[in-house]
Amino acid sequence: MSRAVKRSFDLGLIAVGAPVLGLLTCICALIALVRQGRPVFYSQPRVTAGGRSFEIWKIRTMVVDAEPDGKAVWPEEHDPRITPLGRILRRFWLDELPQAWNVACGDLSLIGPRPERPYFVQAFESKLPNYALRHQIKAGITGLAQVTGFTGNTSLHGRLRADLMYLRRWSPALDLWVLTATFLRAATRPPIRAGH
Repeated sequence: MSRAVKRSFDLGLIAVGAPVLGLLTCICALIALVRQGRPVFYSQPRVTAGGRSFEIWKIRTMVVDAEPDGKAVWPEEHDPRITPLGRILRRFWLDELPQAWNVACGDLSLIGPRPERPYFVQAFESKLPNYALRHQIKAGITGLAQVTGFTGNTSLHGRLRADLMYLRRWSPALDLWVLTATFLRAATRPPIRAGH
């Protein structure tokens, strides 16, 4: 599948889903404003195809100034910086909704390797010689790694294997499968345990 076909695929799905995505984003943003205050959204530099950096957008799920010294910190499963509402948004991946804008702007694809922060990209490339290969394709909101269990603080080797498998088998059918699996996985994730 060519990049042009994949871009058309992304824009077509974004256009079809725009009313629902827009409504969900507004609802989540309003709840976040009431429960957490400002800022509701935040941006962060991430790396996409060709090693290019861009600003990714999310609904804020952590306390303000979660990294006060400016040093990138990898989030843990029960990270104390995550707000109570943030845990709910993350559980259903609703904090990622604003990234539809990134797709519309051409920074992201719907499906592809999840983009990491430049600091982590450098660290991972020094540990995993093939890590840079995942930047041969545009980063995505979700990907094969995410729907096969490699999210958060999980195996980097497993995540990279899934990303490179996606790169080799890239097709419209695989994109539709990953998109469907993303919704199913979000809907069936275990409930949030009390105290976390």
